[in-house]
Amino acid sequence: MKLKSSAILAMAIGGLSLIACNGNQNETTETESVELEVEFEEERSELQQELREMEAEIDREIQRLEAEKEEASDEMKAEIEEMEEDLRGEKSEIEKAMEEVENASENTWDDVKTSVNKTAEDIENEWKKLKTNVGEIFKKD
Repeated sequence: MKLKSSAILAMAIGGLSLIACNGNQNETTETESVELEVEFEEERSELQQELREMEAEIDREIQRLEAEKEEASDEMKAEIEEMEEDLRGEKSEIEKAMEEVENASENTWDDVKTSVNKTAEDIENEWKKLKTNVGEIFKKD
């Protein structure tokens, strides 16, 4: 009988130990989950800010081109309008990227982030080319 009581007591202590360990594991998992969510939100916010800045820069450049177009020759007006159209296309790509970022979940974030960073890089490269072209066009005038 004493052996049976000792066995039951040992099983109860072992069971409580497992429950306690499992409780700690759940707390760790919850903490990691919260940390990942915070990281996701921070990254998303940073990327949204970068995209807004790119969009604002494009808007400023379109306004500048509009002002230049008023005093430009007919040939230059055509070139400026082409550049404006390119800029509007880039702005449209930024808007699509912003929507992707906004709609991203933690599960899709890595893919969305990679895609949007690629889009941003492509736009940056196009932006550099455009700035060079704008400089060359205004040197002609």
